[in-house]
Amino acid sequence: GALYFLTGGRGTQAGLYRVSYHGTESVSPVEPAETDKSAIAARTVRRNLEAWHGKTGDGAVEKIWPHLGHSDRWIRYAARIALESQPVATWQGRAAQEPNSLTGLHAWLAMARVGGKERQPDVLKGLARWPLDSLSEEEKLLKLRVVQVSLARHGLPSADVAAMAVEKLSRQFPSTSWALNRELAELLTALNAPGVGTRMLDLLQKAPTQQEKMHLLACLSRLKEGWNAADRGRFLALLRATSTSSEPPQFPADFQQWFSDVGSKPVNGASFPRFLKRMRDAASARMSAEEREQFADLLRDAEAPKKASAPRAFVKKWAAGDISNDLAASLRGRNFAKGKAAYEAAQCLACHKLGSAGGATGPDLTGLASRFSRTDILSSILEPSKVVSEQYASTVFGVKDGDDVTGRLLEETADRVTILTSPLTGGTTQLKKSDITSRKASALSSMPEGLVDTLTRDEILDLMAFLESGGDATHQAFKK
Repeated sequence: GALYFLTGGRGTQAGLYRVSYHGTESVSPVEPAETDKSAIAARTVRRNLEAWHGKTGDGAVEKIWPHLGHSDRWIRYAARIALESQPVATWQGRAAQEPNSLTGLHAWLAMARVGGKERQPDVLKGLARWPLDSLSEEEKLLKLRVVQVSLARHGLPSADVAAMAVEKLSRQFPSTSWALNRELAELLTALNAPGVGTRMLDLLQKAPTQQEKMHLLACLSRLKEGWNAADRGRFLALLRATSTSSEPPQFPADFQQWFSDVGSKPVNGASFPRFLKRMRDAASARMSAEEREQFADLLRDAEAPKKASAPRAFVKKWAAGDISNDLAASLRGRNFAKGKAAYEAAQCLACHKLGSAGGATGPDLTGLASRFSRTDILSSILEPSKVVSEQYASTVFGVKDGDDVTGRLLEETADRVTILTSPLTGGTTQLKKSDITSRKASALSSMPEGLVDTLTRDEILDLMAFLESGGDATHQAFKK
């Protein structure tokens, strides 16, 4: 047999490939290995439990209960869902008396999920049977999950039960385990635990990875009480520093290694700035008018430093044939700094992210060379309307008593639409849907033509090398 695959699309150069093996190794079908009998037995147990999902029956609890503490998590989960299908009254007392921590925690999780608000005190008090210090990390996370589900489904408990929960959870925070800190931060934020903001800020200042920073920032943005001016200022300053940092984001080692293995670098996504803005807006909504005035500078959008650049003279109306022969040869010995300068001069930075910098109104160009040939890339630069991705296509809106409005639809509600009308500046226009008379797809790209007509041939080649490198100065295109 052979493996077939296609490349190309969207008007780019396409290819059909066939991959087959030619060698001395046998290609005969491999005989199946001897079946793992324990796996068959485990699947049988799980399927028997799944037969109770959504069904009740006499003696069901007796059959289900022993499997709540099974060593196989899939069997535990199947047992818990089966238990949730049984009347709560038939197993609530057994949950309160269960001596095994893993079994009992899964029983209380079932209660938190299907029991009513009136059973919330029983769930939270029942968890006290197993102090956090006596549990393994897996069981600690499970216990915290039970509390989270209870609060998410039934709201905050009574003041005395909430105080008990805060007292016990606060003793564990911060932990040496990030997995525990992540869940504890969520819970203590929801419970408005005294002093939790300061402790989260301390963790945030030394958080080694982007995930930890973002999680703590999100929790802090939702914290309603317990703020003082110093902590409020620290939070907003750290939020600003995260949004304006030019340093590449750091991720867990195994995540970083994956990118390294494929010759790439992890970068923040196109929505990253908007996530941070929403956190800032959420925090601002919880401030008093006096606090908003005090921290007005940190609540405003940070202004990106603007480079003063002289207008560039027209060089030539470039066509693909003017450059194609140069691209057919190796792009070795190009100039990284000049390629980056050409990228900025052509205003690519305003709409496209490359690496950790750039706008988000156009496609991310970081991995461009892995998806498109040089000919395709040059064609898209010189003739942007030749092929327009539906993801970034513009729409022409006919409007009552006015000129047509053309742009990319960003948001549509029941009564209005928001349209990106100026990709270079991020300018938007809102229209009432009652004023719109027609819609049709625009054949023109929002990317204008002629962006490289002020560049020389060498600058265009340096730009192509810069794009091919993904903004990596160590790429082979820049080696002499």
